[in-house]
Amino acid sequence: MTKHIQNTRVLILFISLIAFSSISRGQDAVLYSYKPVSAETFQGVPDPSALRLQNRFYAGFDLAITPSFTKTDVYLTRSHVSFRIGYRIKQNLLSGSLGVEFADEKMFMPVTFEYKRYFGIKEWAPFAFLESGVSWHLSGNMDSHYNTSNYSQYAAGLFLTAGIGYSYMTVFNEFYFSIGYSYRSFVETYYVAWDETQTDDESMNGISITVGLAF
Repeated sequence: MTKHIQNTRVLILFISLIAFSSISRGQDAVLYSYKPVSAETFQGVPDPSALRLQNRFYAGFDLAITPSFTKTDVYLTRSHVSFRIGYRIKQNLLSGSLGVEFADEKMFMPVTFEYKRYFGIKEWAPFAFLESGVSWHLSGNMDSHYNTSNYSQYAAGLFLTAGIGYSYMTVFNEFYFSIGYSYRSFVETYYVAWDETQTDDESMNGISITVGLAF
């Protein structure tokens, strides 16, 4: 009887060892066949940059500095601060801005439209952009009742900027830097006598450097 019990125990132990070995091999097969989750997702959740690019509406501020030479070889530095709003077309961006611009101690109001194309959906993403708009002179109106011979007027100037940049994106914010080439119409009219005016074309072109923040 005792021998029978011992044989039964040995048989149960042997069967248990076989079962444990089979389960272990099954687990090893699962582990060895495991494929890493895509870099863009983790358990089906997109990474921060992908989430950011899914936001349809866009708003932010940017600061641009444009050191330029005019047609008369005068060096001017234009700078402007603007508030930008936009809408995303897939991962790319179509936006417009309204701001205040300064050049040669004069103040302007630029209205711009920009198309920005991102290359890739990732935290650090390069992009290319094309921007155009119109800038209005905000002071020195020659037609005002308070006009003096020291005042001059600048016609509304068209401008165009194209360039490349780099963007850093999180779920909540986007920081970007860009550099491009800019052309701006810059036509001045001023008095040379009480009833005589003169017009100078000082249109300018040069490098444009922009930094911005979106939220």
